Amino acid sequence: MTNEEFQKVVLEEIRGLKHTVNTLAEGQDRLANEQVRVANELDRLVEGQTRLEEGQVRLANEQVRVANELDRLAEGQARLEEGQVRLEEGQSHLTDRQSRVEQKLDAVYNQTAILTEFRTETITKLNNISDQFKSTYEILGEHEVAIRTLKRKPV
Repeated sequence: MTNEEFQKVVLEEIRGLKHTVNTLAEGQDRLANEQVRVANELDRLVEGQTRLEEGQVRLANEQVRVANELDRLAEGQARLEEGQVRLEEGQSHLTDRQSRVEQKLDAVYNQTAILTEFRTETITKLNNISDQFKSTYEILGEHEVAIRTLKRKPV
């Protein structure tokens, strides 16, 4: 092989190597760009994960607050139920007392009716006695009645 031929072969090989180096450089540039893109995507994912973790912490805090609120509501409901039981007991007591008052009122009504009858009878009898006394007074005379009245009084 001649020197020129050798130089041509070496030149072609150098051109091939140069082309390969250029291709490798382009690939390396693409790889570096892709690495930057992946790093940016990774940063974005890390930020997203951070936001998710912060949201998870907020949700956990909210869950604790809701649980505390539920406990407070349960305690309030228990107090309301106890109050309702006391009210029902009080209402039962009032119903019993009202029943006794009604019984006493019925007794008073019956007694009032009896007393009204007694009063009417007493007035009638007193009127009769008064009429009889007038007749006795007329028969015995005023002085005789006064004497008998004085005799009955203790001195």
